[in-house]
Amino acid sequence: MGLVAHAAAERKVELVVRMDADAAVFVRADRQRLNQVLLNLLTNAIKYGSAGGTVAVSAASTDREVEIDVTDDGPGLSQEDQRMLFQPFERLGAERSHVQGTGLGLALCRQLITAMGGTVAVRSVKGEGATFTCRLQIATGSDQAVRVPAAGGRAMLRDPRRHDHTVLYVEDNLATVALVESIFALRPNIRLLTAMQGNLAIELAREHRLDLIILDLHLPDLNGDEVINRLRDDPRTAAIPVVMYSADATERQAQRLLAAGAQGYLTKPARVSDFLGMLDSMLTPPAQPLAEARSGADPASRR
Repeated sequence: MGLVAHAAAERKVELVVRMDADAAVFVRADRQRLNQVLLNLLTNAIKYGSAGGTVAVSAASTDREVEIDVTDDGPGLSQEDQRMLFQPFERLGAERSHVQGTGLGLALCRQLITAMGGTVAVRSVKGEGATFTCRLQIATGSDQAVRVPAAGGRAMLRDPRRHDHTVLYVEDNLATVALVESIFALRPNIRLLTAMQGNLAIELAREHRLDLIILDLHLPDLNGDEVINRLRDDPRTAAIPVVMYSADATERQAQRLLAAGAQGYLTKPARVSDFLGMLDSMLTPPAQPLAEARSGADPASRR
């Protein structure tokens, strides 16, 4: 919930968590994919719900599955809207909404949940808010699992591997996120975090010791250059290098973002070799001069 706290505060939305003690179980899921789905549902509830309203998250379990609900008290959805909601590029009421976005989020959420053997559905009455429900099977044996925290708990994203670097990728298109994750799989020494909104990225940058941020230009809440500005204005994040990764390939755009503080610019879709080359160049420390290295190796020289 901490990742959406800033976005909620901006709209004066109260976040409420209701967890049954019995819901503290393991579910069959890919941890990162499930986090992306739930984060997308939460950010949607905050964006499309009522300003000054409430967004509630609840979880309960049966013998076979866990049910996670994300509920807002926004304008609600008609039956026709609910039938169209999970179609790609459908942004219901977009002509009346102040919120920008591609409309891909919910369609990809359903694809991801379905791939994990679960379901996602919506219940709503026009004028009475909406509830999105994810159902996932409880894990058994050696199933890959995600821990759903009990009431008052905090999700622990633990990885048994040791990582040399931590990189944050900021992108609101889940298909692109999945592609980049597959590239990062070729660098298992790098821990990858993802965020789908600029404000969430800034919060993550404050909470984690990041070695690099890879940033899309067009995000639902902030433009990439605004994210750079906020990172540079905060002493906690000012030194984190940022590489833009955008389909906007004009030279003028690239130069503008480099002047704003980005350390690099990569055009979508990048070749895998180019992407890995960027990672290696950004995460490899500069070579130490031989004389300096010798000096540093002699303990007496430090006295």
